[in-house]
Amino acid sequence: EDLASGYVKFENGATLLIEAGWASNSEPMSYTQLFGTKAGAIDDTQGLRIFGEESGTLVNIEPMIDTRVNVFEAEIAHFTDCIRTGKEPITVPRELVNVAKIIEAIYKSADNGGRQVLIADL
Repeated sequence: EDLASGYVKFENGATLLIEAGWASNSEPMSYTQLFGTKAGAIDDTQGLRIFGEESGTLVNIEPMIDTRVNVFEAEIAHFTDCIRTGKEPITVPRELVNVAKIIEAIYKSADNGGRQVLIADL
């Protein structure tokens, strides 16, 4: 896909907005944002920042994260370690199935003119 987006609403009321594309005629960037009732966060090229409130004062927290870790190398090392030792992977197969169900539902919704698609057993 050149550009894709989807809106997912979960049973507990949480929502997820997904946007991805390589030809969106916009600035190249990669980031993740979370918005909650008690705090929010963004993880982008500037690092992880958490926004919230402490003792009635708005705060911006920048956790100290070891940026020397190559996340792609760490992912491959973890995968290899799981195969060699039989250890349970961080991402379990059920989570991967759920992601595939969400992607399939987004496609079905697009085919149905944007109508809501319910997913059983997510």
